[in-house]
Amino acid sequence: MLIRGYETQRTDTFSYLRDTMKQMFNFALADEGEELVQYALSRVQAVKNKQVDASELVLSKSCKGKLNKDGSIDFTKHYANPDSMAQVRIARALIEKGLGFTPGMKVAYIVSDASNRPMNVEPWIEGEENGGISGYDEIFYAERTAAAIGRITEAFGWSAKELVAGNRQTSLFSF
Repeated sequence: MLIRGYETQRTDTFSYLRDTMKQMFNFALADEGEELVQYALSRVQAVKNKQVDASELVLSKSCKGKLNKDGSIDFTKHYANPDSMAQVRIARALIEKGLGFTPGMKVAYIVSDASNRPMNVEPWIEGEENGGISGYDEIFYAERTAAAIGRITEAFGWSAKELVAGNRQTSLFSF
């Protein structure tokens, strides 16, 4: 199945969301609305309860920079405020750890705390146990998952906010 314009094709999303969206479309195309909603709720709650392996939540973005003659990298040529960019902070962390970084490459990371501005991110390092991260921000990932799949579940009466809450408000007259 090829779907354009949704998170299933975006390169700046994470595999858990891509897989969730693909299954959501399978339910929708099979006219299985009840199953779709139950699946959506279970997927959002699983990430909210930290039951999802962090490897499924890795984000990646390209990071530009100018390689100076001395081997250092200048990020200010491409970004007005490089310290606010997650990919720049990840590139700097990779350089600090002595790991390879080439301007223009994609860097992989996990959001560890989105309550701060800029949000805290940690580089995902393949080959290290649990990617070398300390943990992930379950609320950030639950809300991001719910926002994407909520565009589908709204047709079945469930908003993104209700998916994160795990229930929906009903009125006295909704029965």
